[in-house]
Amino acid sequence: MSLPIIGPRRLALAALAVALVGCGGSGRAGIYPVKGRVVVEGLPGQGAIVTLHPTDGSTSKARSMAVADADGAFQVSTFGKYDGAPAGEYAVTLVWPEYNDAGEAGADRLKGRFATATKPFTKITVAERENVLDTFEVRK
Repeated sequence: MSLPIIGPRRLALAALAVALVGCGGSGRAGIYPVKGRVVVEGLPGQGAIVTLHPTDGSTSKARSMAVADADGAFQVSTFGKYDGAPAGEYAVTLVWPEYNDAGEAGADRLKGRFATATKPFTKITVAERENVLDTFEVRK
């Protein structure tokens, strides 16, 4: 069996497509980077889960969310890793689960205070550009 010969033009286009995907591009129009940081009582909120809930009545099934790293920093993902969120207004919920040794989430250390879109931690606007949010400073 012989393999098809790929011309230099097709090879260049294929390489470009792979490079764009590899660079973390979402490939979706209208998705903008969103990043921030969670600090609880002055310490990084490692493992905190940040979820964006559209306030415009959108019924989209897409969920924009992030998990804070060891420094409390987070980057929102919707369709792919760290691709961001659609532009718009959001209620931001925040839960900070306790994790067991297997990495499974347990009870919310914030006792559900910011766990629902009707009583969010804050509200934000995602603009049609890179969005760097103010630090989410949480008191227990």
